[in-house]
Amino acid sequence: MKMPEKIDVSMLAHCGMLCIVCHKYCGAEKKCAGCFSGDDNKLEYCKKCEIKACITERGFTYCFECNHFPCKLNENLDRKYERYNWSLIMNSQDAKDSGIAYLLEHIQSYFTCSRCNGVISIQDAECSDCHAKLADMRLGPYAYFGIIDEFDEQKDYVSLENGLSFKDCLRKYHCVAVPDDIINDWWEGLTSMKSYYHQYSRPETALARWGVTLIPPD
Repeated sequence: MKMPEKIDVSMLAHCGMLCIVCHKYCGAEKKCAGCFSGDDNKLEYCKKCEIKACITERGFTYCFECNHFPCKLNENLDRKYERYNWSLIMNSQDAKDSGIAYLLEHIQSYFTCSRCNGVISIQDAECSDCHAKLADMRLGPYAYFGIIDEFDEQKDYVSLENGLSFKDCLRKYHCVAVPDDIINDWWEGLTSMKSYYHQYSRPETALARWGVTLIPPD
């Protein structure tokens, strides 16, 4: 499946998932039509989605519109996507701070195959069209690195700070941009580096490809 020139807003699910990058949409013969459609060809956990039931009951379209966002339901689903180094909470926060159009453009650039312009499946980590592996292609476009002067061990850094846009945060922490092509070259060495994903309570290694990585001074 080729990446469309413009992603329809209906492809953004309540939770922040972009349905077009799900393998049940971009890579399946019998396609799911997205979160806002019926249950035909949906994954089983999507058919029973607690977030969809909650957001419908509350009368919202997206989780980020709710005063309780992010809640336990969001956090539980985010943990499910940890294996893909992707954060649905951060997606939703970006949509809230910068607008849905910005988020869709950002995700589109990240999940477009650099070899054939196909859609990269998040679950399969490969292009749904030419089947090139995500690890073998250009990711992109950048990872941003900055310095936190005072580290808060209780804070979840996946969410942008109150009142600050993504660009404001880049300026606040004097971030520099490193192309993902370079990150790819470093990746084998980075896998032995101790880090934290989003908050101090989540020790990991290397970098969260979609989210916030905290790298201790040592």
